[in-house]
Amino acid sequence: MEPFKTIGMKRTFLFLSLLWAFTAFAQESLHQILILNEGYTDYLTGEIIEPVSVGSIDPDTYTYTELFTVDGARFASDLVIDGDRFFVAADDQLLSYDLNTYELLASAEVAGIRKIAIWNDQVIVTRGEYLVTLDSHVEVFGREDLNFLYAINTDDIPYTTEGIAVIDDKAYVAVNNGFDFGNEVGQIA
Repeated sequence: MEPFKTIGMKRTFLFLSLLWAFTAFAQESLHQILILNEGYTDYLTGEIIEPVSVGSIDPDTYTYTELFTVDGARFASDLVIDGDRFFVAADDQLLSYDLNTYELLASAEVAGIRKIAIWNDQVIVTRGEYLVTLDSHVEVFGREDLNFLYAINTDDIPYTTEGIAVIDDKAYVAVNNGFDFGNEVGQIA
């Protein structure tokens, strides 16, 4: 069996990794651990079997509580906490929520959204989608309202993207072309 092949194994690994990370930084006050459940869709029928959801684990009692589901999302691929809010990449949506009340603050439609990074007052997202040609593989939105700011066009990054990290005011984007089977690449932009 491939490592982390089942959804349950992925969730368990993510939970243990997050638990370890938060325990390592225990000097800070921690009141919750957010968990993004990626959901499950039958791609043959289009039926959403298990909806995308966000849950919380109480670090004192290790009690899990489902906070909400993301309606209509076939899957989710990222959750990033930044200050008083958190951002979710779910299917074709970029969503911003209040970290304490879980109120939806803003949303933007982003076809093929994969991963999220925060840089100053901007939210940078990577993009890729199976059997869909996109006009850009990296897009940038305003942090507060998720208004579209700009995109890096396909002349500069011609392949679909996945991971992203911002280090010292530079964004490093993993370019994998992962949705063009047999034509994958391994680049950093």
